[in-house]
Amino acid sequence: MVAGSPFAITYACTSGAAITVTNGPISKIPTEAPAVGASGMPTTLSLIAPGVTCTSTAGIALAQSTAVSIPTGSYNYCATGTSAAVTGIVSFTVAWA
Repeated sequence: MVAGSPFAITYACTSGAAITVTNGPISKIPTEAPAVGASGMPTTLSLIAPGVTCTSTAGIALAQSTAVSIPTGSYNYCATGTSAAVTGIVSFTVAWA
């Protein structure tokens, strides 16, 4: 990642996909802390199937505290932004309700 440049980062687990849904579709509400778009945070966050290229329009878009339908399958997180901070992407968490 280069400071000031656009970026796209895929987050996965070393043992496989970050999330697996076995009896989908399911409806869940994500909460990001800090929120997507906050200072140093990516401007988009989504779920993508393993092997899919991370782009701002790929996969299932996640919005703060907004229910999303997730079909059966395995997914990684995809985070994108238009300008990487000099200090890099801040650490963040996603909680599901």
